[in-house]
Amino acid sequence: MTAPGYCEVPPHPALRPFVECCWLAAGPAAAGAHEVLPDGCVDFLIDRAAGAGFLIGAMTKKHAFVPLRDVAIAAVRFRPGGARAFVGQDLDAFTDDRAELGLLGGRLRELAARALDARSVAGTVEELQRALLSLLPDRPRDAVAHAIERLVADPASFRVDAAAAAVGITRQHLAREVRRRTGLSPKELATILRFRRALPALRSPAPLARVAAECGYADQAHLARSVRRFAGVTPGAVRRGGA
Repeated sequence: MTAPGYCEVPPHPALRPFVECCWLAAGPAAAGAHEVLPDGCVDFLIDRAAGAGFLIGAMTKKHAFVPLRDVAIAAVRFRPGGARAFVGQDLDAFTDDRAELGLLGGRLRELAARALDARSVAGTVEELQRALLSLLPDRPRDAVAHAIERLVADPASFRVDAAAAAVGITRQHLAREVRRRTGLSPKELATILRFRRALPALRSPAPLARVAAECGYADQAHLARSVRRFAGVTPGAVRRGGA
């Protein structure tokens, strides 16, 4: 069987501060497992084949996804920190885990039900966006949200002390809020984002030592440890198409 088709859809402009993209996958299930690597994000995933919606928490390790039936999935991938406003619960409760949206409260139960009522996978993506637009928070972005944006923009140089001072809050408050809103500590999130940014560079012909330096690693060994931790293979294997 062929792998299911995958495509990404830009979010509605009003959702862009919270949502990285919407995505869908549809088609016959492929043999074997599909590896999913940590990316620092939280997803709302509607599995039309299973007839259920799920919150997929931030990951700290590689996961294997094995489709048991034809794939018909629509999802929203939130920016780090973006899902908290819609979930209404601390995201560290879902790290490396998932929960059924219908069991997490009235708003999310309604969101999943509306999405599942759509007639197609593409329609499910549209309904997800409409449901999120109806739940948009009306309060302005706060200091913690701006600090998370700084972390995402430059994970290699992010320092909690400096970021907290820049937005006028304590280091402890910032670290606690980042974990609540993303499911990860500031250090974990920065480490994962730096790894994700290194992946495209690893597929280039540039020397690994240069990749390490340009991506903010102390040296090539530091890069190799990060890649083995999150991808389960060596940088050389990634270069050869192994992740």
